[in-house]
Amino acid sequence: MFEIVKRQPTTSDVTTCLETAPEDAMELVALLLQVYSNVLTQEEFGELVCIVAFVARAAQSMTLAKLDRILGRFSITRRTGTSLGERIRDNFTPLFDLVQDNGISLSDLKVHDPARALELTCIPSVTTVSFAHPSLKEYFLNNGDEPLSKNGKDSRYPTVLSSISAH
Repeated sequence: MFEIVKRQPTTSDVTTCLETAPEDAMELVALLLQVYSNVLTQEEFGELVCIVAFVARAAQSMTLAKLDRILGRFSITRRTGTSLGERIRDNFTPLFDLVQDNGISLSDLKVHDPARALELTCIPSVTTVSFAHPSLKEYFLNNGDEPLSKNGKDSRYPTVLSSISAH
């Protein structure tokens, strides 16, 4: 919910957001996707859609390096000077967790050492990305591409999603 609230432009929007917040966690996911759709650029949202699709369909957690290569094949990865791990850490932590090879995860750091979580450095070849909670994978697999495509800014993303198989 914090991720949704922090992106509200005015205090009245924050108040409205809190007053109308859904009680069901999966409704919060749909609301978060709508917020992302409204505040992210087309390219950023497209990257999110593809990350969700690949992580949902992966048989096991994949490394950032593998995910970055896959996104590159679809010409989705943005070359902005920030790594994929940093973009996930900074923008998409309500949806994803990053786990280093030493077992330290972004979700653990957010709870136990929030300042260190903001500085988490990811080595792409040994840092894995997964959903922040197992129910998110279920949510995206059970609902197909609908939660993403109905919020999409670009009609090609549902096509990309439907063409993705487990990697």
